[in-house]
Amino acid sequence: KIGSGATAKVYAAVHVPTGSLVAVKTILLESFDRLEDGEPSRLERLRKEIQIMTLCRHPHILPVHQSFVSCSILHIVMPIMSAGKERRRIYIHKKTHSFEFYIIHQAALGLEYLHSNGLVHRDLKSANLLIDHTTGIVKLADFGVSDSLAKKASRRSFVGTPCWMAPEILMNRAYDTKVDIWSLGMTAIELASGRPSGWHLDPLKIFSSIINEPPPTLESSGCKYQTSTAFQDFIRLCLIKDPFERISIQDALSHPFLRKAQGPQFLARYLSR
Repeated sequence: KIGSGATAKVYAAVHVPTGSLVAVKTILLESFDRLEDGEPSRLERLRKEIQIMTLCRHPHILPVHQSFVSCSILHIVMPIMSAGKERRRIYIHKKTHSFEFYIIHQAALGLEYLHSNGLVHRDLKSANLLIDHTTGIVKLADFGVSDSLAKKASRRSFVGTPCWMAPEILMNRAYDTKVDIWSLGMTAIELASGRPSGWHLDPLKIFSSIINEPPPTLESSGCKYQTSTAFQDFIRLCLIKDPFERISIQDALSHPFLRKAQGPQFLARYLSR
């Protein structure tokens, strides 16, 4: 076993025909409820997560090789990350921030793919970024709250993780892919500061702060290290409260902060130090 959570366990396994290592996520289906106050059940959201991850084909999206049910246990077969771990949580505590744009750049490329296909992730944070320390490739994972915008121009469902939630979600307003841009900015702060803005507050105070207070900055979030003007401006543009004024994923990728980002091998070099 290489990992576990509230409802799932992750094991390292060998694909016998090829001899390659894979990660197998096992979930006891009996632990999932069927109804949730009119919202799709957790089982339905899990089905949607698998469907999205199976259909998506992109270097920065974690794929699903196969899924099957045996003895009421769902098995999801995925690539295994370096060092024998399926998940690498990215909480960086280093005295240089020159590597951060590598991580954010790859996450943004994954978002660009999702958004161009009418998908919104809705739960972007560093814990949902998997990194292969050998190749330096970052992949988006955990699509349990992802949804398609194909049938509607926007959504109103209240989903996500408090510290990374966009104001329009908390205010129960219609939203679109711009919620991922807000979360991208909050993730950038998280990588720079070692923890998300508002981490020490209870959920209700986090909600109030996001809605009523000015958007967080690197300084207000307790970042102890000097950062570039481009990095600060990137976060400012991601965390504009009005989603119509907030930058798009294409604008984010063309911002000076990300334009200088090079390939994954440079991130691998930093992480190997």
